[in-house]
Amino acid sequence: MSQTVYGKPIEDAKAGPAEMQAASVDLADRICSLLRSSADAEIISTDTMYEGNELGVRSLLESMQNEAAWTARQSMDGLQISAKYKCAEFSPMLRVYEAAHGPTR
Repeated sequence: MSQTVYGKPIEDAKAGPAEMQAASVDLADRICSLLRSSADAEIISTDTMYEGNELGVRSLLESMQNEAAWTARQSMDGLQISAKYKCAEFSPMLRVYEAAHGPTR
């Protein structure tokens, strides 16, 4: 029997706090890499006034929901938590997006 932490299977015998923390850090790194590559492709920007952010963030959220089978809320939380701890340059843009669209369910 095993647990899944953010889509990564971890055997129960190994699934202690250190492994869960490592899986969380790995996930945040992957999400920040996705945010940065999206910014490099000019799909989103750290500029809160960039017109493409709305469509770009919506596209990222939909992709996360489809690929990871996350809810909209889990997807937005994943973006925001990753940004907060690993790529803070995206936090203001994500806050503006959520303020404009209300809390994601």
